[in-house]
Order: sequence, then structure tokens, then C-alpha cells
Amino acid sequence: MNRQEQVDSPSLTIKLLRTIGSPFAPEQKQVLPENKEEALELYEYATKNKIGLAYLESLKDQERLEEFGLKGKYEEEKKKHDEQQVTASRISELFNSHGINYAIFKSIIPFPATPNDVDIIHFGSDWEFERAAELMLESNYMEVKGG
Repeated sequence: MNRQEQVDSPSLTIKLLRTIGSPFAPEQKQVLPENKEEALELYEYATKNKIGLAYLESLKDQERLEEFGLKGKYEEEKKKHDEQQVTASRISELFNSHGINYAIFKSIIPFPATPNDVDIIHFGSDWEFERAAELMLESNYMEVKGG
């Protein structure tokens, strides 16, 4: 983080939190960005902090997405979020139908967000793990190998 980001981050964080609001302080008035430029800057900051969808939901609730030019971003984020929920559901159905012992974690959080992936932990033997991987490939999931 460069010096300017260190100076800007606290004020951006406060502005972002005031825009999103808190479920623990519903009486607190939410504060809107002052203009389109600030709204976009806050969106970029929210996205870096994995709460882009929560920020956009807040603007949507206040009927300000179009005013700030963020309706398209909202639709993109919402689509990614929905697709990820479908992916988690599909893998659960697949593993449940084949008796795979697993857990999905970190993927379902208590505010609207789109994590980068669906995290699954496997609790079975090595053979069962291999079978789960085969089932995923047979079901058109792609294997991604790191470098």
C-alpha cells in the first residue's frame, strides 16, 4: 500500500461503512456518496475488500444505482453471486447423491458478497477423494492446476 492509499483508506473505509450501514445500528442514517466519481471510487474500494455487492445492494436499496452509473456493475455482481450459489448447490447435490463426506465453508456469508471460489473440504479416504474428483470431472467441472 503506498502512502496515498494509507492516507485515503481510513476515510474511504468510514465513507464505505456509512454508505452500507450496519444491521446492528438500523437507526443510523446511511450516507450516500457525494457524486458519481466518489460512488465509483467507493465501489472499487469495496470490491478490493470483498464487499462490492454489499455496497451495490445498499445503493440499490436507496434507489441510486442508475444515478451513480452502477446498475450494470450491480447486475454483473448479482449474476456472479447467483452463479456461485448454484455451483455450491450443484456440488452438494452431486456429493450427497454419491455419499461423499464433505463440507462447504467460507462460501456463504451473512452479507451479499461473491467470494472467489467455493471451498470444499473432503473428510474421506484417499480413494474417496479420487472418486470425488472423478465425479466432478464427469459432471463438467474443470480441473485447475497451480503453477
